[in-house]
Amino acid sequence: MAMPAWVSELGVAAQVAIAVVAVWGEKLRAWLFRPRLRLDLLSPSGRLETLVTLVKEGDRFVPQFSPARYYHLRVTNPGARPEAREVEVFLTQLDFRGPHGQPQTNYAGALPLRWQHQEYYPQTRTVGRATTAVVDLLFVQPGVLSLIPNVTPLNFPSNMHGEQHFWMTLVSTASNISG
Repeated sequence: MAMPAWVSELGVAAQVAIAVVAVWGEKLRAWLFRPRLRLDLLSPSGRLETLVTLVKEGDRFVPQFSPARYYHLRVTNPGARPEAREVEVFLTQLDFRGPHGQPQTNYAGALPLRWQHQEYYPQTRTVGRATTAVVDLLFVQPGVLSLIPNVTPLNFPSNMHGEQHFWMTLVSTASNISG
């Protein structure tokens, strides 16, 4: 008894599928199961701490204590995704409220933000599903708001005084995330 034609065609299709997986398997897996980074505020109300600064009085420095509220971002890779490698977070745009309430761009570029406790971590981090990486964003003292980038360009307004209305565009990237 002869084998039906559809069985033979199914065998050819299976061989083609195996060949595709063998040749492009890594790229298919990377595309289908790529990491997905998520940025959230660690705490919407921030974290209240006491900031100590040294103030010169005469010929000596005296500590001065003032309240400061710190805001951090949490970087996560939710779900059963592969780990994201060489993760960085950038502030790519800073807009201030213009005369009619519309955003006006004050800074545009890829400004890297600091990891919390940057001194103990490399510039890039690996973020898996069980990893939570924290980024320093800004802190507020009475009358002053200070952004905390890893590097401060000359044209970047890192300290702002008085009431402020602004928008920030933040981006998280990884070496194994494309597009």
